[in-house]
Amino acid sequence: MNIFLEAPLQMAIYKNFQNCSNDIWKMAPDQQTRTALADNEDCYGRIPLSASIKMKNENFVSILLDKKYECEKSDKEGRTPFIYACISDNLSWMTKLFDIISLSNAIFAFEKLFSFDICSNQQSKRFLRYVIHKRY
Repeated sequence: MNIFLEAPLQMAIYKNFQNCSNDIWKMAPDQQTRTALADNEDCYGRIPLSASIKMKNENFVSILLDKKYECEKSDKEGRTPFIYACISDNLSWMTKLFDIISLSNAIFAFEKLFSFDICSNQQSKRFLRYVIHKRY
């Protein structure tokens, strides 16, 4: 598998080729093509949103963090964009994803974070405060 040919947007994001990733996105002529590009998986099973969050690419996170694009798909390690946002300790991204994804998927992701001890105590406290504030 050639990741550049099969997932050019993720490759540009991983390599921090900002102009290249912007050009790839702009080449998509319509919403249907952009949606297909946003749903494309790379060799790790990651969608561009997961790759963007993992690489802390704020530009593409802001573009892809939208309910019209895939925001819940897990990669081959079982990590979703929400899990990557928690790992990045970016409360803004966690909040936006929490508003987009289903509550059951958020709870599943949160449980997965703790079962693999990925999430630090500080992150968990911040997120739990947000959940309690948001839902109750």
